[in-house]
Amino acid sequence: SGSNASSAWGATPNTGSPNDIFLASSIDALPHRVVGHLAYEIGGQRFGKTTLSLYYTGANQGRYSFTYNGDVNGDAISGDLLYIPNSAAEINFVANGNFTVDQQREAFDKLMSNVSYLRDNKGKISDRNAVLMPWYSRFDFRLLQDLFKNVGGSKNSIQLSFDFVNFANLLNSNWGVRKSIIPNANTPLSVVTRGTNPTFRMNTATIDGKVVLPTEMYQNVSTVSTTWSMQFGIRYIFN
Repeated sequence: SGSNASSAWGATPNTGSPNDIFLASSIDALPHRVVGHLAYEIGGQRFGKTTLSLYYTGANQGRYSFTYNGDVNGDAISGDLLYIPNSAAEINFVANGNFTVDQQREAFDKLMSNVSYLRDNKGKISDRNAVLMPWYSRFDFRLLQDLFKNVGGSKNSIQLSFDFVNFANLLNSNWGVRKSIIPNANTPLSVVTRGTNPTFRMNTATIDGKVVLPTEMYQNVSTVSTTWSMQFGIRYIFN
């Protein structure tokens, strides 16, 4: 990740020096993508054909790493990969605003319990770009109606189209909804002090206007990019 040599060098999550980056999956390496298209035509003998089309795209929504917020190994570069403890009792927490040490330990244990990657890799340092975001499916539906009339020996057509983007979300508001990472959920610990016995604070997130300690990984994206929409088109075709 990065827009130039410096940021790409410093922003790549690692366990040691950024001059010695180990092999890992690319941030853009999505293992699978499914694309499908079905179309069915009706009529067409007298007035014009009707075409029903259904498009499908499905893929994971991205990759990410678990990292510390801050420089835990003292090399003056942030973005160190997170050590996943066997339990939050291994972490030396200090108070974080209104959240006590016990509240942070409880929240971190819940986060590890709720996230399969953390739950399955306790006692290890997380890998770079090892976690795939959830699979996202989107269906788009099109109704295309052709109307024609012969004028002066020439065929003149009007084509009406109705496009439903993210059609499944129109049928059910819980379908076709994108997910995003809850702020700070993949960088759950801020480094307070380094050394042989480092201390940390658990990062907070603001959800629905409330400051919380994240215990889940994802939240719904409620914008026009993830809700259904419709557009109408008209086209005149003549010879």
